Amino acid sequence: ACPGFILVGIAGSVLTLGPVWASTLWFLSALAGALAAYIYSEPAAMFPDKSGGLSMYAKEGWRAHFSLAGPIATFGYWFAWSSVLAIYGGIIGILLSEQFLSESAKAWSVSVLFFDVNWWRLIGAACILACFLFNYYGMRTAVWFSYATGFLMSIPVICLAVIPIVTGKLGNGNIDWSYNTDIIRENVAFYGGTPGTWSTIAMAVVW
Repeated sequence: ACPGFILVGIAGSVLTLGPVWASTLWFLSALAGALAAYIYSEPAAMFPDKSGGLSMYAKEGWRAHFSLAGPIATFGYWFAWSSVLAIYGGIIGILLSEQFLSESAKAWSVSVLFFDVNWWRLIGAACILACFLFNYYGMRTAVWFSYATGFLMSIPVICLAVIPIVTGKLGNGNIDWSYNTDIIRENVAFYGGTPGTWSTIAMAVVW
């Protein structure tokens, strides 16, 4: 998921903040992520027989002091990732339905309890089930699958990074430290803020 987030997010951050500020924030975010992964590897090594995850580490670390830490962390972890799976499953279902299904198939739906079952929801549910099966049958398969998808994801990222340089279409005219520009003020106003120094800093913090 993360390379996909980056691929989508870089363009928006560059348009909103400017290339230098966006690059700086992405670098700092990557640095924080690398440090978090390094720290995360220590509890993972401490519990080699456990499935891992933030909730399990919270339970082990806090159970002598606050027994509810484990359940609270588990719910937060489950709620966040379940939402992500539901959103991405729905997006995948919509994209595949729009691309490959006929108009009559796209219009098909059956009402079940409180919502309508259609093809894109069924495809999304199949994607969520596939994620469950990966975890159920062991992480080795999931890790190799992540390697494969990560490699495929790197292809468009590398193309976007290299092709403009090779073709000579990468200009550096807009690469400067300018921050309080008209476009940033317009973006602040677009989100309902009042353009100014603090609001532009807040925009950077949000990104």
